[in-house]
Order: sequence, then structure tokens, then C-alpha cells
Amino acid sequence: ILADIGHVRKLYNWSADQISGFEILIDDYKHIADLTEIVRDISGFDFLPDGSRLRVINIMEKFPQIFSWLSLLDMNVIVILILMSVIAVINMISGLIILILDRTNSIGLLKVIGASNKMIRNIFLYQSLFLILKGLIIGNIIAAFICGLEDKYHLIKLDQSSYFINYVPVNLTLSIFIFTNIASLVLIVFSMLLPTLLISKIDPVKTLRYD
Repeated sequence: ILADIGHVRKLYNWSADQISGFEILIDDYKHIADLTEIVRDISGFDFLPDGSRLRVINIMEKFPQIFSWLSLLDMNVIVILILMSVIAVINMISGLIILILDRTNSIGLLKVIGASNKMIRNIFLYQSLFLILKGLIIGNIIAAFICGLEDKYHLIKLDQSSYFINYVPVNLTLSIFIFTNIASLVLIVFSMLLPTLLISKIDPVKTLRYD
């Protein structure tokens, strides 16, 4: 309830200079522990004329259950991202291996006419990079569309007794999108180097013999 402090003082029989406490807002949440100690050093250890003193407590200490819940959600996000990354890497590696095996005869022919393993490997890496970028673009468009709908209309509901809110919140941050795309691209491209080692194992004589 937002009310005149005078009414609150009348309810509790406070004097004109009494309040329940001060609230300090900070700009950077990461420094909340350090700033709590600073405020304690300034005001938390001094006694008032009536023998009382200010009790300094930050929001994490006041509502530990909420922050424990948020920490659990952060852990779930990390686990989901790891699982999605593993699945994406496995799918791309499997697809590249199938592509290499399907082009075995072409690889053998390229080696016969003088192409090096590195040159052929780059061809498959460029092809994989094209498919990855295509997938990222389509995925970003779909993700941005779904996140935009959820952010505006709150289509996905939650049990408020368990999650403190009744819908799935969405944080549409450009930096997160960019970081996620770059990290995914780097991870998948580096994982593509392993299956391309199969190219060096292909014997052009044998492949052309069975063509």
C-alpha cells in the first residue's frame, strides 16, 4: 500500500522523526555484497540515543527463497544450453560424415588431379558453415518471433504459487542474441574439424577402382 507516512506514524504511535527503515538502491547488482558491508561500516554499528541501532540487510538476505529459486532456474538454463549444444554438434558431425561418405568418389577424383587434403577439407567446412549460418538465421527469426509474442501477450502461463509470477518472462537483449550466435557458430565449426579427418583416410586408388 502506498500511503502518507503520517498515517503510518499514527497507526504505530511513532513520533515525527521515526520511520521503519531506509531503502538504498544501487546501480550494479553484482556489487550488492560489497556495498552491504560498506553501509554496515557506516551506520550498522552505531547505537542511537535510545540504545537501538540500524540493522543493515540486503535484498538477498531478506528474501533468500526467491534468490534460491532464481539460482535453480539459472542452473536449469545452463543444463538446457549444454544439452542443446551437444545435440547440435552431434547432428552437424553426423551430417558432415554422411556428406563425406556420399562424396567419397569425388574426393578420390580431386586427390588424383592434385587437390590436397586441406583443400578438400576446406570445401566441406565451407559447405558446413553455409548450412550453419542458414540454420542460425532461420532459428533467430523463429526465436525472435516467439519471444516477441510471449513478451507482449504472455501466452505461456506458470503456476504463480510455485514460480512467483504467472507467465514466462522474456528478456529480449541484443547482446545475448549476438553472443549466443557467435558461441554456437564457433563451437559447431570447431567440432566440424574432427569428421573432416576422414578425408585424409580416403585412398583415391581404391575409391576410383570401385567407382
